Amino acid sequence: MKPRVYDDLVQSAVELSCFGTGQSTIEEGRAAYQAWLKEHDRQIAEKAWEEGYIQAVKNMNPMPGEEPPTYTPNPYAKKELK
Repeated sequence: MKPRVYDDLVQSAVELSCFGTGQSTIEEGRAAYQAWLKEHDRQIAEKAWEEGYIQAVKNMNPMPGEEPPTYTPNPYAKKELK
């Protein structure tokens, strides 16, 4: 269960985002905040995955005659719209 303080902090952030983003209602502010939070979390996951993947590849020592592993695309990378 989330502590009550967490809910109060989220509510404060939503109210502040209403003023900071020019949103006029709490619902619009909450939607803007949720969109920002989702993108923020995606960026953190993308960076963490990439750093971990690179370190794992550096730590791998293929046996003589083995090819190095192929690159696996980052599943958290932002998708380009076509």
